[in-house]
Amino acid sequence: MKSTASADCSAVNLAGREFVKSVIGMVGSDMDLKEIIKKEKSRDRWENGIDHHPKSIEIMKFISEIDFKVYGDYFCWKFGGDGDNGETLMYELDAFFEAKEQK
Repeated sequence: MKSTASADCSAVNLAGREFVKSVIGMVGSDMDLKEIIKKEKSRDRWENGIDHHPKSIEIMKFISEIDFKVYGDYFCWKFGGDGDNGETLMYELDAFFEAKEQK
């Protein structure tokens, strides 16, 4: 019999795989996602001064405010510096929105 922790991890892994499938559906094929990952690995958004996508900024402003005021700053989103968790999530969102716009 699986432990509760093991069962929880299995459920999380299944949810993660389903999420990845849904993202692939949003940006195109699995190959498209591999190309996006390759492109992202080859660029340095921070060093090259690449601006965030407007939708990334909009989403992060919203979730950071909700996180702080409603959820006790659980994620403690930070912005403005390379490596801040909010900056990193915005770079990931940038890649997503750019891929959708190129589709």
